[in-house]
Amino acid sequence: DIWRHFLRKGLMALVDWSIIDSGLTRRRLVAAFTPASLSGLVSWWKLEEASGTRVDSFGSNNLTDNNTVTQATGQVGNAAQFTGANSEYLNISDNAGLSTGDVDFSVAAGIRFDSLTQTPVLIGKGATDQYEWSLQYASIPEKLRFALYNATASQQDSCDWSAAIDNSIWYFVILWHNTTDDTLNLSVDDGTPVTISRTVTLTDGTADFQLGRLATGNYYSGRLDEVFFAKAVWSAAERTNLYNWRVAGGV
Repeated sequence: DIWRHFLRKGLMALVDWSIIDSGLTRRRLVAAFTPASLSGLVSWWKLEEASGTRVDSFGSNNLTDNNTVTQATGQVGNAAQFTGANSEYLNISDNAGLSTGDVDFSVAAGIRFDSLTQTPVLIGKGATDQYEWSLQYASIPEKLRFALYNATASQQDSCDWSAAIDNSIWYFVILWHNTTDDTLNLSVDDGTPVTISRTVTLTDGTADFQLGRLATGNYYSGRLDEVFFAKAVWSAAERTNLYNWRVAGGV
């Protein structure tokens, strides 16, 4: 019994309890968090559907399926699979909840590219003389970009994440416009945000809100999973909680 006592004590001393406690703490934080609690949340598209209308699980902004957006495995359940060659996209007409202009807003999404060519737009809002913003991949030079436009898109501010994109893995992207300090911000996988100052004059336009393209082009080939839109700037803690929730599989 004495030897068992000392053996147990020795094994306990070898365990890095800080790591175990960190993991337990993270699981507790994820368990206590729900995306529905995000500040200013307007819409949350889980994108679990195999085809057809994609339901807004938080608000009332259901997305119309155009040219049969399909389904693939996501990081949280299933994801919407876009094929650019088929001109596939999801959309909803402009409304007060999804219009931006010079207001605080945040967007988050899980993304995984099939190919890295041209300038596909993953999510955005814009059309002729009604441009607002987009999340896109800029192929020259290669980078992930959050762009704000003037109405005609003749001018834009580009907030770029310039690390190389690997089209075999998932990324979780959060972008936001902050009117308090007048900045565009882009964070990937809860990393340090890229921040630039806004210079363009913004428009509260009437264009559709779209997933998979912008206006009538720039079609995206790849997956989108768990897309969020909010009329607020999320705190650093909210962004981290959302990222951890996604990494944990949405549980």
